[in-house]
Amino acid sequence: MSTDQQAALSPQQHEGQISKSTGLAVAGLGLALLGIVRIFYCPLVIGGWSDILVIAGLLLGGLVCGITGLVMSGGKTGKGLSVAAIVLAAAALVVSVVINVLALIFWLFIVDLFQGLRR
Repeated sequence: MSTDQQAALSPQQHEGQISKSTGLAVAGLGLALLGIVRIFYCPLVIGGWSDILVIAGLLLGGLVCGITGLVMSGGKTGKGLSVAAIVLAAAALVVSVVINVLALIFWLFIVDLFQGLRR
């Protein structure tokens, strides 16, 4: 095998450039997926603000890692994972807000209903 063929087969040429952007993209995608699992794990459990903050932290971390991975890729490989992380994290943030607002309205309605029954 000639040196040209070995160089074409060797991933060591771009290893430093690829690992930074795809590492952040994978981290962002992982955080976004963890946030999505956490949202749908048990949405109506009264976990207080700590549960909402954990979900928001995971999703915002996924969004930041995805954006940073996209910026660092600079038109090279790894853009797809970064875009997927950004889209999943942003969509999950919207879904999380909607679910939490609906849960809050539901619990306020239940509290109001029980207070009405006491009278």
